[in-house]
Order: sequence, then C-alpha cells, then structure tokens
Amino acid sequence: MAGRTSSIVVTFIIRITRDSARRVSGTVERVRTGEKEQFTDAAGVGLVIERMLESDHQTKRRRRRTQEEEP
Repeated sequence: MAGRTSSIVVTFIIRITRDSARRVSGTVERVRTGEKEQFTDAAGVGLVIERMLESDHQTKRRRRRTQEEEP
C-alpha cells in the first residue's frame, strides 16, 4: 500500500570477544529465530545486523505478495 510504513522490533544478542592483539570478533544472534552469524571485526557487527534486517524485510515482502495473490 502506497504511503504506508511499518516498523518491526528485532532483538539481537551480540557476543564480542577481544584477543590479546585487541582484535574483535564474535557472533550476532537473532533472538526470535535463533539465527547466528559470526563477524571478525567491529565493522562486521553492523553488517551482520543489516543483512539480518534485510532478510526479514524481503521475507515480509514475499508474504505480503503471496497474501495479495490469494483469492
């Protein structure tokens, strides 16, 4: 629907470790689905979250299209 915006609330658990060389790595977990993805630097945290949110957005669009096509 044009002009309509929706928002979602997504909860993540972020586990971060820092080694003796001060390198950051860890895992982002999406609470609702249990989906986990690893990252190997600080910038990777944001990239993982962005991918997970985009994946959710695409899933919602597919569901919406399927519902609109049903009689």
